[in-house]
Amino acid sequence: LNTNNGATTTANITRLNSVTWIGGASGDWFDAKNWAGGAVPDLSNVANVIIPVNTLVSFNGMEATPVSLDSLGNQGALAMMAGALNVGNGGVSLGGFNQTGGSVSTTGNFAVTQAKDNTQVGNLTVGGNLSLTNTNGSISQLANSTVAVKGTTTLVGGTEGKPTDVSLNSNTNSFAGGVSATGKDVVLNANGALT
Repeated sequence: LNTNNGATTTANITRLNSVTWIGGASGDWFDAKNWAGGAVPDLSNVANVIIPVNTLVSFNGMEATPVSLDSLGNQGALAMMAGALNVGNGGVSLGGFNQTGGSVSTTGNFAVTQAKDNTQVGNLTVGGNLSLTNTNGSISQLANSTVAVKGTTTLVGGTEGKPTDVSLNSNTNSFAGGVSATGKDVVLNANGALT
């Protein structure tokens, strides 16, 4: 017997302050066993995500709703393949970043300390400053992708014997605060709209 007397149920769900990756050297962002307490940071349920050093996390979000965080950091690496990741003013601070699809945005700063052999294909929007440090590989921004940075963009390359090539080949690039590039064999090659 089911009876509905017009009663309603409400609940307060508290957002987790932070969750830390425990899934070993590499793995899938959306697998619960890879996160402390089994709390997968999806939708808007976690404020701050911690990816430890020497860790590569693969983000292949197929959901229509983006994952929203306040901050993402602690110097691990992120492989962005599909989906949408939105980060607030706490910004993004990673040891490595490779984007082959999807979109990443932050209203804060976006910093990568070892942008080794990074190829960015997809959409990257940075409300603060963008900083990429690369001592051993190349940074490429390829066709069919968009990079928009409101703050300054700083690209720091390697020294003798460790060349850094920086190629800006997208359909649309907007670097409102200007671009500063230093290193050995730095190439700025804009084959699309470069503002």
